[in-house]
Amino acid sequence: MKWWIFIALILFITPAFGQDERLEEKLEEAMRLSEQGQHLDAYAVLSGIIQDRPYLTEPYYYRSLVRDRAGDTEGALTDLNSLLELDPLHYDGIFLRGTMRYRLGQYALALEDFSNLLHIPPGPTQTIIYQRKGYQSGVSGVFTQQSGNNAHVFENIGLCQLALGEWREAKKSFDEAISLAPGTADYYLHRGRAFEMAGDTARAKEDFMKALDINPYHPMAHQYLAALANATGDWESAEKFYDQAIEDQPDFALSYKQRGYQRLRAEKWTEALEDFDKVLEIQPDDAEALKYKAYVLQKLKRADQALELYNRAIGLNPMDAQAYFSKGNILYQKQQYLDAIAAYTLALYYQPDLLQANYQRGLAYHYLGKKAEACRDLQKAAEAGLKQAVDAMAKICK
Repeated sequence: MKWWIFIALILFITPAFGQDERLEEKLEEAMRLSEQGQHLDAYAVLSGIIQDRPYLTEPYYYRSLVRDRAGDTEGALTDLNSLLELDPLHYDGIFLRGTMRYRLGQYALALEDFSNLLHIPPGPTQTIIYQRKGYQSGVSGVFTQQSGNNAHVFENIGLCQLALGEWREAKKSFDEAISLAPGTADYYLHRGRAFEMAGDTARAKEDFMKALDINPYHPMAHQYLAALANATGDWESAEKFYDQAIEDQPDFALSYKQRGYQRLRAEKWTEALEDFDKVLEIQPDDAEALKYKAYVLQKLKRADQALELYNRAIGLNPMDAQAYFSKGNILYQKQQYLDAIAAYTLALYYQPDLLQANYQRGLAYHYLGKKAEACRDLQKAAEAGLKQAVDAMAKICK
C-alpha cells in the first residue's frame, strides 16, 4: 500500500440511477471534471446532488474521491463516514476508507476496515480499482471488488500489521494472499519484509528472489536485496542491486537516494553527489535528499552551496531540527557565531534532547565571550554524558 495509489473511475451507474438520466449525467460530469483537474467544479456538482438527495450513497463515494484527489483526505474520510452511516456494508466505501486511513498513518483503523471486508460479500460495484505502483508510470494491475478474490484484502491487512510491528500476523496474511494469487510478486516482497522484521534474513532473501523470478524488472525487489546486503556489510553486492534497480526503472528516485546514501557512508563524495543530484532532478522538493546533498557538499568544502540547500530543506520542513543543527555548524565554521547560535536554538526548540546542539551553542557563546551562557549549555550536555562537553567544561568553565 505504501507504493499504491488507488484511482476509481465510473464504469456504470447503479440500476437505481437508471431511471434518472439527469442524475447519471451529473455524476459522469463530476468525475470527468475531476479527471481534468477541475476538482472544485466536480465538488460543486456532487454537493448539489447530495443536497437534493442526501439518502443516496454513491454521491458521497464519488465526492470522497474528488476530495482526496484535491488533497483533502480528511474531508474525503468525512464523506466516506457519511456513506457508511447510510450503508454500513458498502464494500467499496470500506475499502477506500481503509486505504486513506493507511496513508494517514491510522494503521489500526485501516486494519479494522480491511478485516471487516473479509466478512462482507462484494456486491455490484461501480468501480474498477487500478493499482498503480509509485515506481511505475502506468497501471500495473486491475481488479474489481466483486471478483471474489480476497488476495488484495489480505495484502492490505498484512501491510497494516507490518506498520504496527505485528510481523507474525503479517506473515500469515501474506501467506493467505500468496495462496490466492501465487503469481503476484508484491506479496512475496511483503512477506520478505515480515521475515526481515523477524530477523530471518535468509527467508527474506528467498522471498525477494522469488519476487524477481516472477518479475525480473521489479525495482523494489532489488531495493530490498540491497538493504539486506547493506545490513551484512556486503557493500559490493548492495551497489550491484542498486545499479540493477536503476537500470530497470531509471526514473525511480529512491534507488538513487539509497545508492547515494551508501556511497556517502563509504565517503565516495563525488559519486554520492551525482546520485543526490539525480534524486533532486526527479523530485526537486525531496527534503531528505537536499540534506544529504548538503552534507556531501560540506565534505567537498563547498559550504556556501551546502548552506543554501539546508535553507531549502528548512523551507520545506520548518520544524526539521537536524537541518537547523547542520546549518548552525556551517555558520559556526564560518565564525558567524550569532547566526550559529540562532540556528542551534531553533534546533533545540524542535528537538530539546539534541545534546550536540547544546555543545555547539556553548562553544559559540564561548567565542563571543559569554562564559555564563557557554557553561550553562556545556553543563547540560556534560550531565547527559557527552564527553566532548565534559572536556570543554574543564577548559572553559574553571
